[in-house]
Amino acid sequence: MARPDKPDEKLSVDVERTEGDGRLPNVRFRMRLEGAGDRMGVCETNSVGQWTQAEDAQATFYISWLSVHGNFQGRGWGRYLLLSVLHELSGMGYRQATVSTGVTNYRAITFYGNLGFQVVDTAYAFTKRLA
Repeated sequence: MARPDKPDEKLSVDVERTEGDGRLPNVRFRMRLEGAGDRMGVCETNSVGQWTQAEDAQATFYISWLSVHGNFQGRGWGRYLLLSVLHELSGMGYRQATVSTGVTNYRAITFYGNLGFQVVDTAYAFTKRLA
């Protein structure tokens, strides 16, 4: 996967690896723009191999969090961040990415679809009050 073109020379993406139970690391990405504060976006990923020893899971990562803060939304920064994540993790040995979103989160569904993600399942979520 090719490295995406940087939309601004003052932009940086910090990469923080954390070892987990899978063969490949969990990774957190922080996107920063010089002069725009501490951080403008975050993407947290986890190796699916952390939850199962299945061979296919070892080269798959799950995007557990992706956000672009406040005024930076709607300007292509999230696209750049996610493409940077896909590039970096491909270079680490990952071969598949997975993400989930609500079935009525049309903005996210369109965003991921435009980047080549495909819907493979819909699911029910359950909750139980404990007191």
